[in-house]
Amino acid sequence: KRGYSADDCSFKDCLNQCSDQGVCEQPAGACKCFPGFVGSDCSEDECPNKCSEHGTCDSGCCDCDDGFGGIDCSLVQCPGNCNSHGTCDYMVGTCTCFSPYFGAACSQMLPPVEVIPPSEEIHEPE
Repeated sequence: KRGYSADDCSFKDCLNQCSDQGVCEQPAGACKCFPGFVGSDCSEDECPNKCSEHGTCDSGCCDCDDGFGGIDCSLVQCPGNCNSHGTCDYMVGTCTCFSPYFGAACSQMLPPVEVIPPSEEIHEPE
């Protein structure tokens, strides 16, 4: 019988012989993939940290959802990448702005403060 093995045809053949990246478990004929491989025939590379549930795996590389980044999509991107006027806390996706910038994306700027120099002479009433 095609697709089965053993003298009595009681073992189902595994798909693509598990691509030589797993073990065929019998009698069901299901592949048990070696670490780093996934799929019904173990032909796909596993992505790091399964893309942290924030992306899709494509040949072992994560394609991150909008708002996430990093090799495993675990980094939370900051709005506007802080517009190069601050640093991003990738754990929570918030900016810490450099002075004089402020706002969620460090896109606003405080107006300059006018400094009035003190007068040189102080006159006291006589």
